[in-house]
Amino acid sequence: MKPIKSAAYVAVFALLTLQLFAQSSDDNKKELEKVSKQIQDKIEKQYKLYEEEKSVLYQLQKFDQKLDELKKRVDNCNSKLDQYEKEIDYSKDQIGTESARLSKVEKDLSERMRQLYKEGSFKSLKTLMSAVSFDDFMKKYDILVAIAKKDVELKKNILRKKRDLSSKKNDFEKKYIKYESYRKTAAEKSSELTQQKKEKSSLLGGIKDQRTLYEQAIAELKQQSGKLESMIKQYDEGTRKIEIPQSEGDINRFKGKLLPPSEGKITSFFGKFKHPKFNVYVFNNGVEITSRLNDPVHAVYSGVVIFSDWFKGYGKMVMVDHGNNIVGIYGHLSEISVNFGQKVAASDVLGKVGDTGSSDAPTLYFEIRKDGKPQNPVEWLAKKD
Repeated sequence: MKPIKSAAYVAVFALLTLQLFAQSSDDNKKELEKVSKQIQDKIEKQYKLYEEEKSVLYQLQKFDQKLDELKKRVDNCNSKLDQYEKEIDYSKDQIGTESARLSKVEKDLSERMRQLYKEGSFKSLKTLMSAVSFDDFMKKYDILVAIAKKDVELKKNILRKKRDLSSKKNDFEKKYIKYESYRKTAAEKSSELTQQKKEKSSLLGGIKDQRTLYEQAIAELKQQSGKLESMIKQYDEGTRKIEIPQSEGDINRFKGKLLPPSEGKITSFFGKFKHPKFNVYVFNNGVEITSRLNDPVHAVYSGVVIFSDWFKGYGKMVMVDHGNNIVGIYGHLSEISVNFGQKVAASDVLGKVGDTGSSDAPTLYFEIRKDGKPQNPVEWLAKKD
């Protein structure tokens, strides 16, 4: 606990105690107890927060959550950029087409004006006076009226096209301003993403190079594994409300025949192993399958989703009850595609492979637990030829 904050709490407590002690009524005593409890709660809350911040897994998860949020922001900005680029290209084409049409109409009108100038201002009157009969006069008159209307319509058409072109240019400018805004935001978030990755790499480097941090991370993972066991036990004892699909039969019959949850190579195996640098023995509760980022993660068997959220030490995690007290745990996902209570069939997509946690490459963490206890996943998966 930070000494300054602790001293501040003590000072406040002492001041309140002196003020309230001067009054001897039962109400004031109750109020004193109430205030005292509030201060104690604040102290404990601050202590817990401080202890949580010292957690290696907590710091890793905070980095992963921040990275996840920044990736979404960058992806959203890039998606908007693609959209505006298409709209800008379309607007350019429209402006080019409208400009060409306007040029043609203005050329036609200019040609018409030159022709009228050459013919003189009394050309229409001369045309009418050359009529040989009343019917001929009316025909010539109707023709001149039609020509005049065409000239007026030509002028109106030019004005309309100019307005349309001006509107399209304004729309283009607005889209370009938005495009530049998203491009700037994407660049800022990409830079922030790069910085966050560096800070996470620094923390991972500390875990790998400092025995104290490494042992702390392992101890926390062991504690989180115990929480998983408790969660499964609690679920088994009373929270199971959804019938497990048994269309494929008992999962135990398929031991050694299940398809892997993701394409890739197992790079970290189940069981006890010795750290080559720190000479520390560690027990792996599952396996790590190195794969490609955002590759699909499949359910190894049918079942019901009993957890789908962030879980400290496991990143974005999905737990599937496969029936007969067998639970599959799929960790360090980049995306989760299922919800709590959702029924899934074998090979259904649960999410995508991520790069959270302490792995250097995109990796799926996979466990199988029976009665809450970790089993060797390799014994359940079909052997590759």
